[in-house]
Amino acid sequence: MSYNVFQKGPRKGQPKTIQDKMSRFLEMNYSAIEEQRTSVKYKKYLVGDNILYVGKNGAVRVGKSISSSLSITGKMKRNLEIWEQRKGF
Repeated sequence: MSYNVFQKGPRKGQPKTIQDKMSRFLEMNYSAIEEQRTSVKYKKYLVGDNILYVGKNGAVRVGKSISSSLSITGKMKRNLEIWEQRKGF
């Protein structure tokens, strides 16, 4: 007889942090290209003509630089949740 074993943390092959989840979402849906980091806190992505910054807790900002960028975190996290439900992640 087999039992379901509770597994703490992400399954094998799944992202470990919210930043990794958001990065995967941007790369798969928006064809985002990761650029060289200029900040320790944010990953930098090019999506068309826009520059997106993804923070450690999944915060997403859009703008030419981090200091002059605007937050679009709420919208992107909602899109991420819907996408994960559809894909079954």
